[in-house]
Parts: sequence; C-alpha cells; structure tokens
Amino acid sequence: MRLRLILFLLLTMGLGNACLPTEQHLYSPIPSNKQDPFAGWHAALRSALTGGLLGHSIPKDAQGRYRLLLERKAGSPFPRIHGLFQYAEIGRVSSVRVFPSALPSLQGHPAIQRLSPARRYRPKRTLGASGLLTYASEIGSSGAPISYRFQSPSAGKITILVVGSGSDDTELWTPLIEICADTACNNVLDRDYPSFGYSTSGDPHPTPKSHARVTHTFTQAGTVTLRVSTQDNYIGKFAIFITSEDINLRSARLTGGDITSSKAPRHAGLAAARLKKEQGLDGTGVIIGIIDTGIDWCHTDFTKQDKSRILYLWDQELTPRSNERSPDPQIVGQARFGVEYNRQEIDAALPQCNRNLVRSEDIDGHGTHVAGIAAASGSQPGIAPNAELIVVKGFDDIVSAVKYIVEKAKALRRPLALNMSLGSHIGSHDGTYLDDKITEQVIGPGINLFAAAGNEGNNAIHATTQLSLNQTTTLSYKTTPPYGSSDYPTTIDIFADKTDTFTIEVTAKGQAIPLVWGKTQQGSTSVFTYEWGAGLTHSENPALSHSFFTFKWKSAPQQEETFTFKIKRTQGTGSGIFHAYDTSEEGEFLSLVPKDAEDGILGTISSPGSSKGAICVGAYDLHAAFDLRDGNFFIDSFLVPGDISWFSSRGPTRDGRPGLTIIAPGSYVASTMTTYIQTCLQDPNELYCDDLLAAYTRENTHVLAGTSMATPFATGAAALLLQKDPTLYVRPLFQKAAAPATWTSMDPKIWGAGLLRLPEAYQAWEQAPAPQIRLETTTGQTVGQAPFRPTLRVVSLNGTILKEFFWDTDEKAGNEEITTSPTMSIALETPSTRTIRVVAVAENGRTATASISLRATLDVPEFIEETTLPEPTRESTPDANQEAIQAPDAEPILPEIAQEITQDALTPEISSEQQSDATTQDGPPKSGCGCQDNQDKPSMGWLFFVLLWLMLKRSNKNKAHFWITNS
Repeated sequence: MRLRLILFLLLTMGLGNACLPTEQHLYSPIPSNKQDPFAGWHAALRSALTGGLLGHSIPKDAQGRYRLLLERKAGSPFPRIHGLFQYAEIGRVSSVRVFPSALPSLQGHPAIQRLSPARRYRPKRTLGASGLLTYASEIGSSGAPISYRFQSPSAGKITILVVGSGSDDTELWTPLIEICADTACNNVLDRDYPSFGYSTSGDPHPTPKSHARVTHTFTQAGTVTLRVSTQDNYIGKFAIFITSEDINLRSARLTGGDITSSKAPRHAGLAAARLKKEQGLDGTGVIIGIIDTGIDWCHTDFTKQDKSRILYLWDQELTPRSNERSPDPQIVGQARFGVEYNRQEIDAALPQCNRNLVRSEDIDGHGTHVAGIAAASGSQPGIAPNAELIVVKGFDDIVSAVKYIVEKAKALRRPLALNMSLGSHIGSHDGTYLDDKITEQVIGPGINLFAAAGNEGNNAIHATTQLSLNQTTTLSYKTTPPYGSSDYPTTIDIFADKTDTFTIEVTAKGQAIPLVWGKTQQGSTSVFTYEWGAGLTHSENPALSHSFFTFKWKSAPQQEETFTFKIKRTQGTGSGIFHAYDTSEEGEFLSLVPKDAEDGILGTISSPGSSKGAICVGAYDLHAAFDLRDGNFFIDSFLVPGDISWFSSRGPTRDGRPGLTIIAPGSYVASTMTTYIQTCLQDPNELYCDDLLAAYTRENTHVLAGTSMATPFATGAAALLLQKDPTLYVRPLFQKAAAPATWTSMDPKIWGAGLLRLPEAYQAWEQAPAPQIRLETTTGQTVGQAPFRPTLRVVSLNGTILKEFFWDTDEKAGNEEITTSPTMSIALETPSTRTIRVVAVAENGRTATASISLRATLDVPEFIEETTLPEPTRESTPDANQEAIQAPDAEPILPEIAQEITQDALTPEISSEQQSDATTQDGPPKSGCGCQDNQDKPSMGWLFFVLLWLMLKRSNKNKAHFWITNS
C-alpha cells in the first residue's frame, strides 16, 4: 500500500503540479570556457523584451544569474518561473536574478510590465559644520599688506584660517595672518603663517603647517583688525576662512582692505554647530541610513559610552556561516542573502574589535567617511552625533538595500534620513528608470532620501543637439584606456523622441558601421567587437526611442581612440532633439557638449539623483589645505570658498527639471578614517592603501572631495530637524531656507536652490504652522457612472503654502506619483469603490494627509450595491511599503491588511539543512497556483484529490489485499 500510494502521489503531483508548491530548481552557471547555449535568448532578452536592456553589459552575480529589475503589471502576481528569483519588492518593482535558461519564459509573460538591467553603481567621490565667512584676494606686485576689520555682533570665539598659493596656482607662499586689537596692528593678539614643513624658529604655531590659524575670543560685541602680509617676498592668492560655533556670522561684518560691493565676503557652511548649541539638537531618536562601501563599526566615532550606535549592519557581500544570520527574507526577498549584524552583536565584538564576531569591514573607506560627516560622535563630531545608524554594505542590490533600511526604521517607528552617495549614468536621465521609481515609492512624512548629484560636472559624458528634418550632424567621442577593453566595455546611449527617425553611422579605425533604424546587430572588426541597436522602444519611457553602440577592444588599448557618429534626422514629428550619454563615465564627447558659463558640463546628474523622489545634493568648494600624518601636506589652494565645485554634476535632467535640490560643502572634507588604515601602515601595497595613505591627516582623519561628501551634510542636517518633528519631509524646507550665492547668477541647474543653511531652515519650520488640508473633486461629485473620471484637488484650509504632493491612488502603501501640482485626474473605468490618499508637504517641511472615497456605478440603480464592492486584490503578499511613520510616541499608520488563505499554508516544512541549500537560489514560496509554463491553463490539481479519495476508499475495502501485495 505505501509504495503504491507513494508512486500514485508522484504521478498525480505530476498531473496537478499547478496547485502544489513549485519545485525549487537551481541551474548551474555556464562555464566560461564553453559557448553559452543560451546566447540567443540573451540576445532576445536584450532586444525583443525591452529596448531598455540594450547596449549594456548586464551584470551577473556569482552564480551566473543576470541581475535585473522587474516591474509587474497592476493586479498581477509575481510570475513563478523556474530560474527566476525575486528579491526585495517596492511597489511593483522587484530586484530579480535570472538564469539564462529562464530567459525564454520572460519574453511576453503576461504578468511582466517592464524589465531593466540592474545598474552598476559606484561611490561618488574625487569641515563645513560651522558657519563660514570667507573672502579670497591676493597680495599685489607691491607686496603691500592688506588690512580688514571684523565686527562681531556678540561674545564668542572665532577661528581664522588663511591658505595661500602662488599667482599661477602652482607656487606656494606663506601669507602671514595677524589679528590685532587696533587698526595699525601695534597690539597683535595672535599671528601665524604656514610653514609647509620647514623648521622656522619664529613660527608662533608650528602646527598646522599647510595653513595659518589664529583664534580670538570676544568677551562682548567688538571689532578687531585682520592683516594679511607677505614675509618671504612671494606674492600670490590667499583665502580667509572665519569660523565660529558661537557667533552668528551672518550678523558679523568684514570690511576694509580691497572689499567692494562687487567683491564682497561670502557666507558658506551649514552653521549646524551654532544651531546645535542653541537648540540642543544632536539627532537623538533619528535613524540615519547609509548605503555604501560599509562602515568601520569598531571606530569610536560610531559609539556612545562604549556601546555601538549602529542598530543594524547588513553586508550584502558576505556569505553567511553556520552561526550567522541573514536579513528577514520577507524584507529582502531571499534567505541567506548576505550577513546581518545587530547592535548587540556589534557591542559584543567592540572591546577587542573582534572581526571574527563581526566580519564586515570597510577597506575602501568611502562609507566610513560618509557616515562620519553625517553622524560621527568623536572629538570632531559630524552633523548629527547622537543619531543611530542602519548601514548596508554593497551596491549590487539597491532595491533590497533601500527596502531593508526603510522597513527597519518603520518597525522601530523612527524617522529616517537615508544617504545614497552613489550613482550611475545608465538610462535616459529623466527619472523613469525602475530603480529611480523606487525612491518615489518610499519617501514621505519622516522618510527622506538623499542622493549625490554626481562628479561628472567637468566630464563631457553628455552631448545633445536639435536637428531639423534632413539635417545631419557629427558627434565625436574619445575613449581613454583601459575603457573599451574587455574588462571595461564602453556604451554610448542615444535617446530621442519616439516619433522621430534618424540614420546613424559609426566610424572607428576607418571602419564605417551603419545602424539600421529599428534593428539590432552584433559584429566584429579586426580590432574590436561591437553590438548596436537603433530606434528601439525604450521601455522605461515609451515616449523615447533608444539607440546604443557598445564596443570592446580585442586587445588592451594603448592609446586614446576616437569614434564618430554621423546622425541624420530623416523624418518625424518630434522635437528633433537627441541626448547621448557615455555610461562608462570615463571617455568624453568632443562635440555637441552643452556647457555652462564656467565650462561645466550640463545634463550630468546621475541616478538616483535624477529621480523625482530623491533630494539631490551638489557640492561647493570649502577647505583646501590639510596637514598629512606623514609630515607632508595636502593643498589645493586655487579653490575659492563658496565656488561651485568643478566636479559637481549639473542639471538639467533630460526631461527639463533643474535636477539639483541644494548644494553643500564637498571639496575638501575631512572625516572619519577607517581603521583599515592600520593595515595600510603595515603594508602600503594592500588594496586601496595608496589612496588612503595619501589622504590620512595628522588628526587621524580622511580627506576626500565629491558630491558623496556633500550629501551626508544634508542627511545629517535633516536628522537634526527630524529630532524636532519626526514627520518632516525636508526638501521644500531646505529649498525655502537656502542661502543664495549672491556672488553669481545662481542658475538652479548648477546651484539648485542655493547653499544649505540650518538656522534658517529651523526658523522656517518653527515659525510656520502645520498645514491643514482637504481633498475634494473639482465638481464636488464623488459618485458617478463608470467610467468615472473626476479631477481631484488639494485645498489648503489655513493658508499654508503647499509645495509637493505624494499621491496613493491604488489603496496600497507607497506613492504612485509625486507632483508639484495640487490636482490629480483619476479614472474608475469599471464599477468599483476606491479610496484616494494624498500627503501634502508645506514649504516649511510639515506634512498633512487627506483622503477621499470615490465610487463608480452601473447605470442601473438596483445593481449599485452589488457592483460597488472594492476590487479584490491579486497581490500574493501585502505590500511592505507601509504608511509614513509618525512621531516616536505615536501609533504607526498601517494599511488594513485582509486575512487571506494562501498557498503558503499548504507548503510543508523543510529542514534547516534543506532550507540552507534551497533558499540561496529561490525566494520563499509565493501564494497563488505557482504554475510553470501553464499559467493560463485550468489547474489539474483537482484530479489529485479525486484520485486520492478513490484510492483511499479502495484501500479501506481491500486492506488485506494491499498488505499482501506489498509484502
């Protein structure tokens, strides 16, 4: 009986597999030394499915699976396909990995809306907490000293730094700075000059060496003289930095010397230190999220009273050992995905910095530096020194990283400022890429996401022009070794209006390659291989066409090479505008490059900074001289404090938005140095040690420049304000309170709203009331015949100025759309009832929520009650993007979740050993039938139960017979 029953069960399970748990299957990756048998399907994925995949080397994981982003259609469950593995999902966008063998099943699948390759992100790198009053000038040919008068409005301490450089920005000189009680400088209070490492007996302050530093404490409001002179017969430029944690430097005055109305001092810096003192702000109760190269968890900058301030550290790059834990698969989609450490585990490892207990390490130093700017708590504190941290190490799965941090913060019911000092230039630069869309889904009251603008402001990676019909232009591009090699393929993307048609011919090394509109092709010349596509549908934005050219040199390139693209507009009714991008970020276009007045490259904001959900941060110049630990010095004295950093990426986005939100200090910034530096001191040849040692200061800090550094200034600033109001969304507040760069034309594509300022932001928040709103239809009608298409509008009830609106139109947590308009058109095509919810953000950052219920009916009244029930959801699991958090002492707002019996309830338990083997390949079983290759066919699972019942009935009648037969 038992054997027969087992065989029968196996047979019927084969017939009815649709309603039993789907088999978890792992395909082995294709050996690199063999031809890929799925190459054709790879090409199909890149061409037939979506134009968005074309032209890019699709990243793979260690198991040979392609890393993609998948958007499922509204109302469709996640597709159950062997070899397709779902990781985190935000809204309807999932991070997935797929074996080549599963590619045929993706093509044309009814549940899939869009597919995109997972982008390759990289860190964006190449002081400021105090307020700054700065001025730059030079000692002229006469060598005469220049005297200035500084007037303080109150008591307090000031520190004055002076950095100098020769007239041609290469020679060094030693400007002497004196602070005097009288105008003639007969009563010198303090004096100093940079020694640059030379031993001089007359130097009153032997350190620092790279710049002069003097201090003075005012016992009350008063005036002192600052005199800059030369003592070594050199002349040149100098920059004065006046800083204070006590005095409001915006109320101070610097006059005299060569200052005029057209050449005036500049105000810079966040002035965070003064605000923290006045209001007692330090980030308490707020979570700062970091997605980066990791964090030095045993550094004292991230501890408080010998306990870690890191709540969670998830290292995506580690493989869990038997005693280690991965994050909850309900959040990140897969079990055994990296290793997660909580604060208790970090605390246990802290006393001896035991890296056997906590194996994650930041050997790059970028993540530690970023976290230090936002939240260091040592002798040189960051902006929010008492905020707590949730850190994800790794750039491979941004969707999972974002969801992990957001869900952890929601579970703790704490406000969040999430820092992403990273970026990519793959895509159309208009916020429509799938991982851009996830930023729109998660932000809201108390959840703020900050992204670096990018460091390509001086890199000609963008070209654009407008062609009339039958007009031809030539786009030239220069590639630089090793890019274009087999390890670093180069892709040029070109986007244009879908309604326009072009011919494109690429020429390289004397070889002309015509690109046929609407086609894709692979080919080879004697020196390089290539792949191209022209005029393809861009799945991310169907209003665009996508063309690309990807090439790899057959042997390592030894010199720069130039490619030309001959482009002609042949027909169409579009704008005739095309945009070209170098996704490698390493070559440069030689023609058609849009520039600003200072030779910066426009249109270079990277993703996710270009998304509509991120607060995009650019960088300005700050400090330029640091003493290094080896006795040398670092200096970049040609920088003028307050100037936009040469590397800071510029807007606009491809769709015309300025792109930038705000700018903050980014060049240069000293912050926390990873303790991996100790390994470098022992062996300078270890990985990353060259860069770390070159930027290691005598204060044990790390000097870096980049929009990666500017971004955590804004993140930390948000944490201070969230301490006061946990429901803030700070983008409009930061824009309202920004300080204009009065010394320039303030183009928002370059400067955003201006320089980030904290005291002004706090004052704007404190003085303005919270908004009160109502959501209504423009006609007042909330019930209508299907199709019912009302227009909604948000009304401010107390006169508060509203700036942004987050709309939830499908009754699932998460924003479907972010607008600056208070109106939204809604369509109920079939009889149904729907609740629309909106969060309105006032210009002071305060938020308010309102909702309205709409009902579409049949035209026959007696059937209204039966036809206006809510449409049933087909989601396999509740959307984890819960509503925005409230204040820490408030109950969280969570959507109602209907209790459903899912197929998961029928899934038998498996042993931990089996789970260990299986869950590294596949996610937890999803609800629904889980059909494989027969999703649209009727289930045969009923046959199993019928035949099983008949067999058991026969077993009862012939029990003895079965025992004899099986004996």
